[in-house]
Amino acid sequence: MLPGRRSSWRRFSSAPARLTGDLRPGQCADHGTEDVGEFDADQQAAVTSAIDDFALAWKKRQAAATHAILTAFPPLNRSKTPAYCCDITLNYRQEEIGEGRVCIDVFCRATIAFGDLPQDAVAEAIEASFGIMWFDGPDGVSLPLSGAGPGVYTYDDETTCTDYEIVFDDHGRAALSFTDIPVPDTATILHTLTTALSREDVPDD
Repeated sequence: MLPGRRSSWRRFSSAPARLTGDLRPGQCADHGTEDVGEFDADQQAAVTSAIDDFALAWKKRQAAATHAILTAFPPLNRSKTPAYCCDITLNYRQEEIGEGRVCIDVFCRATIAFGDLPQDAVAEAIEASFGIMWFDGPDGVSLPLSGAGPGVYTYDDETTCTDYEIVFDDHGRAALSFTDIPVPDTATILHTLTTALSREDVPDD
C-alpha cells in the first residue's frame, strides 16, 4: 500500500535560495539602511554556511528522488533537455507500454503523465497500490478498476493533496495523470506498474 497515505508531508512555501548579497553592519536585508544595530560578521558567515549546507542537502534530496523513481520504473530515462515546468524530467517511449514522463519539482513532488498503457496492467497496479474501490467512476460511484469500462476514474487524496486521474479508452488502453505526488508514493505506484507490465503478453520479435 502507499506509504504516503499516512504521511505527515508538508510542502515548503518556497524553493531554497542563496543570499543575494552581503549584509553590512546596521543594514536590514528587507529594508535597506534601516538601523538594526551592529550586524555580527561571524553570524553572517555562519548563516551563509548554513544556507549552503541546506542547498547541498536539497540537491542530494532531489538526486535521491530521481534515483528512487528510475529504480521503480526502469523504462524511464533522464531527459537531457527538461521540458515543461520542472528541472528534472524523466521520460520513456516503448511500443508495448506506451509513452510518458515523470517530472520532479523543486519541492520533490512528482507528476506522472503516461499514455497508451495496457488497461489490465494499470488496473492491477493501481489496486495493488491503493486497494480496491478508491477511485470514482464516470457516474461518481466508487468501483473496482479491474474489468471497468471506458471512462474517467478519479481519486483526490486529501492527506497528500494529490490528484489522480485514469482514463480507459475503448481499445483496452489507459492513460495516467497524477499530480503533486510524494516521492515514496510515486515509487510505489511505478514499482507496482512495472510488476504488472512484466506479466503482460509481449509479442515475440
